[in-house]
Amino acid sequence: MKRKVLVTYGVAVAAVALLTACSNSSPSSSSSATPSGSAAAGADPFATPNKATKSPIVVGLVNLEAGPITAPGYRTAAEAAASYVNDYLGGVGGHPIKIESCVTDGQPATSQRCANQLLDKKPVFILGGADVGGAGAYPAWTRANLAVVGAVPLTPVEQTYKNGVIFSAISGPDNAAAVSYASQKGGKSASVVYTSDAAGTHSGELFQQFFKNTGYTTVKAVPVAPTAADLSAQAAQVVTAKSDTVAVNTPVGCGSMLKTLDQLGFKGTKVVIDPCADPKVIAAAGAGAEGMIWGGPFDPPGASADSTLMAAVIKKYQPATAPITASYMGFQAVMNAQKYLSPISDKLTTESIVGAFQAGSNNANFAAHPFTCDGKQIPGAPSICNGYQHIFQYSKGATTTVGDWVNPAPAMGG
Repeated sequence: MKRKVLVTYGVAVAAVALLTACSNSSPSSSSSATPSGSAAAGADPFATPNKATKSPIVVGLVNLEAGPITAPGYRTAAEAAASYVNDYLGGVGGHPIKIESCVTDGQPATSQRCANQLLDKKPVFILGGADVGGAGAYPAWTRANLAVVGAVPLTPVEQTYKNGVIFSAISGPDNAAAVSYASQKGGKSASVVYTSDAAGTHSGELFQQFFKNTGYTTVKAVPVAPTAADLSAQAAQVVTAKSDTVAVNTPVGCGSMLKTLDQLGFKGTKVVIDPCADPKVIAAAGAGAEGMIWGGPFDPPGASADSTLMAAVIKKYQPATAPITASYMGFQAVMNAQKYLSPISDKLTTESIVGAFQAGSNNANFAAHPFTCDGKQIPGAPSICNGYQHIFQYSKGATTTVGDWVNPAPAMGG
């Protein structure tokens, strides 16, 4: 019997994944979420200015930008999207978007202080950010009865917020989708290599459950100490177990593990987490990176009209923004808000905002798979409206997408 898995992401693992660049890829299928009032696909997006001239729509944003791990790209990409919307798309029904942001450091107390400061700005809704300390901010959003549009769903507070709508997901669905893809290739026995700290152990347990939910009959846990420099013993366990699939869930030691597996003759399917796709990690892995697969929620740059537009807008307004998944999520949230809230721009309430996204199904989602906000897309995470992932594969020096979008829900117990 399949067990439903609540996506309670390991904080350290998820945050590291946020800092990893999405890899370039060949074009793939997508559902383009053409913004309201935008130019035709392929046209110069900056050819015809269309300034928003009505009263501004204030939105609040708490984002992780201080401390050892940060994701400033969510805010800067969202700001780039807002500038484009305000300058070229006529804003949200004529109203410019004004983002009021507050920087947090991952501590709930800091996020709570940010939330209270932002409430003084009278936001119409909250633009969900990347914040592992969200448990401090969300009680404030609840008290004020505010909708949260978008977010990087790192913790249960984002995933289960009553008035939240999240358009893409990582650090759980991406790994589940990659496991689902591996199972379709006939995999039956797996080893899960994971860092044995609290976050890594939790993430490793999720990986093991994903394999079991997709029909793997043998799943071996292979813990790695956080300080381990030599991973040969763990790699040898994978080879000795004769696993046909390995999941490498070691953000710090990924390159070393892949390289050692190759040296020991492992020939099976290699499922990796997003940090393993970093070019520096691929270089360290050498031949061990060949054929590895992982999941990602966005069309890569150049693969669709949306992703092409996003790259151009970020380059124009916020060129220092890192091309990472968190950045794309910030941009996506603003573009979806512009598209779906423009028709109701003069009567924005929490109920009308949430209702605009909950209406219909398979709704166009900027640079990503269509979304359906029915609370059923990801087991245990009703705020997430779409968990579908592309499968990326590194082979012969290039990264490409393979197949169509993959639904991670079955691997997660849905």
